[in-house]
Amino acid sequence: MQHFQAAILSQQFDKLVQETQRRGENAEYLTAGLNEIPGIHTLRLPENSRPIWHLYAFRYDAEQFHGLPRSRFFQALGAEGIPCGGGYHEQYYDGLLDEAIASRGFQRLFGAARLKAYRDSFPELKGNKQVCETVVGMSQTLLLADRSSVEHILAAVRKIHTHSETLAKTA
Repeated sequence: MQHFQAAILSQQFDKLVQETQRRGENAEYLTAGLNEIPGIHTLRLPENSRPIWHLYAFRYDAEQFHGLPRSRFFQALGAEGIPCGGGYHEQYYDGLLDEAIASRGFQRLFGAARLKAYRDSFPELKGNKQVCETVVGMSQTLLLADRSSVEHILAAVRKIHTHSETLAKTA
């Protein structure tokens, strides 16, 4: 890094601290509101943790929304002006971990038997599959908005829950 780049970057630290604090406050408020809506399950964070909220994720239980598919939940939130998506997918099937396991670095650090056992354990991660199929993720930029925007998210999820029976019939 050049000196001038460091000088420019150092001026951004205060902004980083402020934005991290705002995301945290809005995430806490959003979590409290979402916890009141049946079928929405927010993250359980370890005690004394300090998440930075690069992604706000929660679990969606379609049964509590009259069987409304998660894809239609995404569409309904989008129609309310709230972009969202599925978050992450089962990354142990996309080849990235296989590539890491096959790398010289991993093979030097871990024995062949340990790497094979690790790779063979992927199908046992059934909970991961369920999470990937039920998670709803929202960009951290939504948490940088003012409180009224967070209220808008909560109102939209409540509205979808209220009208989920009708929405599910049109799915």
